[in-house]
Amino acid sequence: MVNTVRCPKCGSDRIMSDVKIVDHGHLDTRHNLSIEFHRNPNAWVLKGTQKGVLLADVCGQCGHIELSVGNPAELWELYERNKPEAG
Repeated sequence: MVNTVRCPKCGSDRIMSDVKIVDHGHLDTRHNLSIEFHRNPNAWVLKGTQKGVLLADVCGQCGHIELSVGNPAELWELYERNKPEAG
């Protein structure tokens, strides 16, 4: 629903945009859910991790959720650079 005024499922305009998705870990520590890619995926340390924090657009009528990240171009670059060769 990114940049959409209406829910694609029910048509409602009750959209909550860019809502953070939080995980509660050990001892109730809070972390934003994210996806990550590494500049040097085969390195033992100093992998050069690049994260994309997940954001949700949530419909206040039916509960439909769509996810996005704020830095898709950076993540795409790392994905393209490090994806396995087709064999």
